[in-house]
Parts: sequence; structure tokens; C-alpha cells
Amino acid sequence: MLFMSISDADIVTSCLVLEESRTDGMNAIMCVINNRAGGDHKKYRDVVLKKYQFSCMNEHTVHGKSLKEIVKRAKSRSNWNTARGIVMAAMCGMLDDTSEGATHYHVYIGKSKCTPFWTHPSLGGSNQKCKITKRIGTHVFLKDVD
Repeated sequence: MLFMSISDADIVTSCLVLEESRTDGMNAIMCVINNRAGGDHKKYRDVVLKKYQFSCMNEHTVHGKSLKEIVKRAKSRSNWNTARGIVMAAMCGMLDDTSEGATHYHVYIGKSKCTPFWTHPSLGGSNQKCKITKRIGTHVFLKDVD
């Protein structure tokens, strides 16, 4: 039996596609991934698959779907090619940091029940040290979270 692994580029592209539909948002999320990986594209896969980091890849939100099923779902989306271009640019070191140094992001559409504790107090969290770098659509991007 031939084992076919899922490429790092497919995993990262899937994350972008499933986390955001807007091009500017996907670009900023790719910047978060790149910033967490310290600019090393060989670490992207681990960053994206780290437990509890990206909701589209979390066990508790994918409801038992395999990574193969998640990637297949993402590939069916109309923004796959746009996201793939963003990932390829990042892997080639050609990504401008439109997130302004963000290492985290989350959905923010006003006070909500699922506001992360690690976010800025103005967003309902308790982290006095973090800084909001940007807002794109319903996402807010932050740095100095840890």
C-alpha cells in the first residue's frame, strides 16, 4: 500500500482557507503563522497543527474529521488558489508582515461568551501586556500575548 502524506503547503493553505475568506485576512493569518515559526517555513506545519491554536484544526471543533478530510474540504473552496499563493510567497520569504508583528488573532464581534482570557482587556480579556496590532473584518490581531 502506498502512503501519501499531506504536504506542508496543503496543511497551511487549508488553515488559511478555513479560518478566513478575505484575502487580506488570509495574508495576516499567514503572517501570524510565519511570526510564530520565527520565519522558518519548515516549522509552519507544526505551528498550524499545534493543539488548540487554530480552530479549523482543533480536535474539539473538527468533530473527528481526519486531516485528509479537512484538506479535502478546504480544496473545494473558491479561495484555495488565492490562499495557496499567499503560502507560496511566505515559503519563499516574500511575505510582507501585514499583521504588524502579530502572533495571535481571534474573532471579535463585540463581547462574546468565548473571548479568550489571553486577549486585551478592551476585548474582554485580562492580558494587560498584549497589544492590538490590527483589525481585519471580524478578526483582531495581537502581539506580546505571552
